[in-house]
Amino acid sequence: GSAVHLVRAGLFPDPPKAEDGGEDNVPTRDELIDLVVRGEYVAVVTSAVGKTLLCPSPGHLESGTTVEDAVSHALKEFLSSGPAESRFQRDADVLAVGVAALQLFVQLNWTGPAVDVGPIVEPFRDHDSTPPAPPPTSANDVAGLASESNEYTEQFAAAGLLRSPVPRALEELTIDGEVAYRHTQAPEFLCLARAVLCGAHGIASVIWASRAAFAHQCILSNPAASLYDAIVPPLVEYIPTVAADESTSGEVLGRLHLELGNYHAFYREVYRAQDCWVAAKTAFGLELEMTGALGVRTKFQEEQIAQLRLDVKHGHTTVRETQPGDLPAAVDLNDDTRLEGIQFEGGSTNTALSIAEQAVVLALCTNVKNQNAKHGLTTEEMLPYVSCVKSFPRDWAIQLVALWTTSRIELEASDMRARPRAIEQMLQITQLPSKPAPPPAWRLQNFWAVRMQPRWKVERELADANLALGCTRDAVEVFERWEIWDGMIECYTRLDFQGKAEALVRERLKVETGVAAGTLWCVLGDLHDEADHYRKAWEVSGGKSARSQSSLGSLLVRRAETKIGLGPTAESRREIDGVGQAVETLESTYREAMAAFQNAVKLNRMLSAVWFKLGCTALRVDDWATAATAFRQRVDLDPEDYEAWNNLANAYIKLGKKRKAFYALRESVKNEYNNWKIWENFVLVAVDVGAFADVVRGINRLIDLKQSYNDGEILQILVNVTTQEGFMDLDGRKATLLIKQVTELVGRIKSSSTLSSESWSAVATFHQRTGDADLALQCRRSAFQAAKSVKEWERSKKGVERVVEALDALSDAAKNADEKKKALSTAKLLTSSALKVLSMAREKGYAAASADDAVERLKSLVLDLDEVLASFQS
Repeated sequence: GSAVHLVRAGLFPDPPKAEDGGEDNVPTRDELIDLVVRGEYVAVVTSAVGKTLLCPSPGHLESGTTVEDAVSHALKEFLSSGPAESRFQRDADVLAVGVAALQLFVQLNWTGPAVDVGPIVEPFRDHDSTPPAPPPTSANDVAGLASESNEYTEQFAAAGLLRSPVPRALEELTIDGEVAYRHTQAPEFLCLARAVLCGAHGIASVIWASRAAFAHQCILSNPAASLYDAIVPPLVEYIPTVAADESTSGEVLGRLHLELGNYHAFYREVYRAQDCWVAAKTAFGLELEMTGALGVRTKFQEEQIAQLRLDVKHGHTTVRETQPGDLPAAVDLNDDTRLEGIQFEGGSTNTALSIAEQAVVLALCTNVKNQNAKHGLTTEEMLPYVSCVKSFPRDWAIQLVALWTTSRIELEASDMRARPRAIEQMLQITQLPSKPAPPPAWRLQNFWAVRMQPRWKVERELADANLALGCTRDAVEVFERWEIWDGMIECYTRLDFQGKAEALVRERLKVETGVAAGTLWCVLGDLHDEADHYRKAWEVSGGKSARSQSSLGSLLVRRAETKIGLGPTAESRREIDGVGQAVETLESTYREAMAAFQNAVKLNRMLSAVWFKLGCTALRVDDWATAATAFRQRVDLDPEDYEAWNNLANAYIKLGKKRKAFYALRESVKNEYNNWKIWENFVLVAVDVGAFADVVRGINRLIDLKQSYNDGEILQILVNVTTQEGFMDLDGRKATLLIKQVTELVGRIKSSSTLSSESWSAVATFHQRTGDADLALQCRRSAFQAAKSVKEWERSKKGVERVVEALDALSDAAKNADEKKKALSTAKLLTSSALKVLSMAREKGYAAASADDAVERLKSLVLDLDEVLASFQS
């Protein structure tokens, strides 16, 4: 059917062909769909069906009616009109208009070329508030606009689209407290696409509905929960249905998995994204293996060394050789030493891949970055992926993303030789949407298979790169043109133009209203660190600005922490302030900050950073339940945040939920494997919940990190449960089954650095219970020496107790030693020396208060040892 043809065109389109023939020519009844496939989107939205949807009747244009609502009413009437036998054709026509509107929106804001759509969107605009188009960036922009304006203006006028205006489209696209980017071009087309593809009266197309929602997401500053629900769950539910259909090809299924993986990656669901991309790779029959091969990087390098290489085995998808002549070009390095790329022994081994396979390779390249820290090795692992794609350029969008990814890698690698090339490459990419060729159909063929950024985000990255290199004036030009406020403020501060940003904001406030005005008040708040500005932003936005509440909460927390010197607990706050009234003031400040954070996350539950701030603030006021809820939400959104897992465990411990705390800490150490502090917390909680295998694992890891482990209390508990019957672990298994692992652990502990008396005592107990009396005796001696080595042990009660306990245990161990007489003599000698030191301290008056009892106990031990030794002589 025609709708199926359109969906197929969206999944794996063929290059557009001439209109005078060819197998892709579709019948007259599919004329609109054929126009969409060929990229003639304006012709579709100005067709008879397009005019019906874009020119609602006067009854649909009531005061306060949105663009999407007006289109939905018109859509409902159009679909219900006419004979029932033509309903299928009407559905296909409407779907074509919706897809054309979405693709035209993408063309204007992502790929280019420029199109003057002013005549078509003019009726929908409130001239006092609709954002103007950004100024052209080059002569090509001007030329493109002039030529295409003449071409399309007549179409718009002939279509009769100059009707009564409807409310602003850009305001309608504010969702979950997230404001649509101000310079989004022709947002009316996105409203139309969403009404047709996602609305209650729209055409059921899961694929295109997800794409429309994702395009909406891309023009917001932060992930929006409502859009996530519209993008990911429907596609997750749809794919198994497609897979169950025997007629579904592997390429269709692979592309669906590829797109879903891209969506998961955008929302930081790294492991779900990986699963989808691996499923796509499997569906395409693609095999990838990272290996090593000899090669050189420089022109004068004589000795070949091992280099990373991606070995690719082509799958079963078709490799089409047809390609346009206007693909994005790679910038040459032109270095006097470095080669353009690695030259492997025996030449290049890159394999020609299909366009779909190239998209999967790029996705897996992103996966390398997502699952590894920012490190030189990470960039080295990514380069073979993009090199594989760049070697055989086939598609405009995929080649552009490959070149952009390469530039990012070179900048992150801090390679001074490659940085100029990276900046020049990024600059050329930002100019591509301004060029008239290739046509839109070529640019958008595989747009949805890769993650391409909108134009302003692409230029923002270039500006950030220039700013990092000290090219502040180049950066500020981009920030000003696209009104990127945080970048402007940073540049003005560097250029000592702090007043310029404020003057610009205040001028804009004279004409802006609603959410747009709220954004400007937030900028003023950033400039002056003034809470009232954020409160004003919340007010003028009508309670729709999540940004204002997030910024207000952050400012209040900073103020409170400045007053208390970052005291982490209620007790430290009271100690620092010393005055009850001051504590109450701080408490109220934290509470107000919490309320602000809660307002933000009520608007948008996807604000991961705000959830974290809310949890930390709740910890300050000992609100453990709120802290647990906030950190739980944070780790749901960002499962790799080890700090959030650790803080969640802390909150659970305070709530008495130690088992939940243990599982939280297990996730924390998984994501931060080299942090010994978290491992110590993990071991402590694991002991409390009876996870003894994890205790052993944790102590081993601490020895790896610190070269020692010296918590005698934990060791004693571990020894007790693993050397005596009757103890079960968390999973219901006997703890004695761990005896082998504990034996190895004890050996590691003994060979590490100096141990405390308690640790030696635990080790001695283990040897005693496992039947090695001589080792037990040696450890008892070491325990006594460790206790006695503490400076001025005789002055403290705890020090005296340690020495006496160590000698008591040594005496018992000597009685069970193989060479009893020698062991007993040594024990008596050590006991007598300790008795002499303690007695002298008591006589001179500097002994601990418990010295009297200790002296008597040591005298008793000496007498007992004398009696046992006398029995040997007799």
